Amino acid sequence: MNPLPASELSLEQKIWRYMDLTRFLLLLARGSLFFASLSQLDDPYEGYMPRSHVKEWSAILGKHFQDIARLKAEVAASGRAGVAKAFDTIEADLRQNMTFRGIGAMFGVSCWHANDYESEAMWKVYSIMGAGVAIESTVERLRDVLAPTEGVTINRVKYEDFDTAPIVRDTDPHILTTKRWSFEHEHEVRAMIPLPRAGEGIEIPCDLDRLIVRVHVAPTASLMFLRAVEVLCSGIIQGRKFETLRSRLFEPPDYDLVP
Repeated sequence: MNPLPASELSLEQKIWRYMDLTRFLLLLARGSLFFASLSQLDDPYEGYMPRSHVKEWSAILGKHFQDIARLKAEVAASGRAGVAKAFDTIEADLRQNMTFRGIGAMFGVSCWHANDYESEAMWKVYSIMGAGVAIESTVERLRDVLAPTEGVTINRVKYEDFDTAPIVRDTDPHILTTKRWSFEHEHEVRAMIPLPRAGEGIEIPCDLDRLIVRVHVAPTASLMFLRAVEVLCSGIIQGRKFETLRSRLFEPPDYDLVP
């Protein structure tokens, strides 16, 4: 795995983590970011590559399996049937694990939205009935709070047409940071880490006081929901206090033509 380090991004880039109230409560209570396995995410293409890359990788793997079959035949011909049988286990394990879904399950990701402004589209996705919040941070803050954890890297997600994208040497996409064009609205930046157990996400402790710039409440949230978030950010959970703002996205303009 060799995604670009956070230094390849603008450290000042503003990033947002949209979530429902339950996830926000867990974030405050545990003081950690959850890194979900790619296999736990909704998009069935997570960890996949464009069709052209899959075709080329399949051809390369096919040659390796041919080599295994040839070596197995040579060992069997020498009279070592027991050793030759072991190649069946090796081949079965390879076929089971050498899939994009299988490889993707070995890595965890924390997904962020890179944007200088809040996103109406992201509010719609993560704010059911207005019950959503977004924590505001920067690439630099995310990098710094995750720095003590070995193996974490941060990079932008690139978007491709998985059916028609050609192979471009030296700029090939990466399985952890390549998604279909249909998700381009996410403008995603990902923190990534190898998982101790494939398919099982992990929590990474981090300093929320350094990570969070402020907490935004969904523009369609009720007054009661706003007050609840303000209480949560007032220091009652682990003494953590954060500035809370209600989104003004749908407030009418405060200016007009003056005849």
